[in-house]
Amino acid sequence: HVGRRVRHTHLALHNPPEASKVVEVATWFVLHGHAAPEQVLVATPYEAQQSLIEHLLRESVLQASQRPPVLLCHQPPTHTPDVLILSPVRSCPSPKVISEP
Repeated sequence: HVGRRVRHTHLALHNPPEASKVVEVATWFVLHGHAAPEQVLVATPYEAQQSLIEHLLRESVLQASQRPPVLLCHQPPTHTPDVLILSPVRSCPSPKVISEP
């Protein structure tokens, strides 16, 4: 289950399966011509997830010029992307949303 694979690294969160899926989606957009690399932006709230996604992008089939930027959610983008891929780092073991506090 994806939620149970979240890793806590020095108070930072990253989710390897989610990061892999983000890279897969970004790669699909770029390689299939649905968006130019500069039209794609990946955002995540955690530095550990940002670092992991950047690492996986470097290991992907994308050339350096094809890799979309990976920003932290609080960082302002330099442009308005056509494609925004959000990696929230799902950490809840249950897919249900709790409706009561």
